[in-house]
Amino acid sequence: MKKIVCPDEVLLVFDAMTGQEAVTVAQEFHSRIGVPGLVLTKMDGDARGGAALSITSVTGIPVKFIGVGEKIDGLEMFHPDRLPPGYWVWGM
Repeated sequence: MKKIVCPDEVLLVFDAMTGQEAVTVAQEFHSRIGVPGLVLTKMDGDARGGAALSITSVTGIPVKFIGVGEKIDGLEMFHPDRLPPGYWVWGM
């Protein structure tokens, strides 16, 4: 597929509400095609993207973009330093 399409970059997209099974999926994709980054959608909802932390920890794949809306302009570059303090802490 890469020979036909010749992509500049292949990103793996996950719904922020995806559970820990996302880690297994990401490992498999990364081992087969080499995924350089993640896109995490639905970050404007209740989900905090805990699976993304696990994926990054286990595979080293960084989150590059987050989706915070239903349209293309809702796709933003991910800047972890812009999140409020304690955002990734569960049970707050």
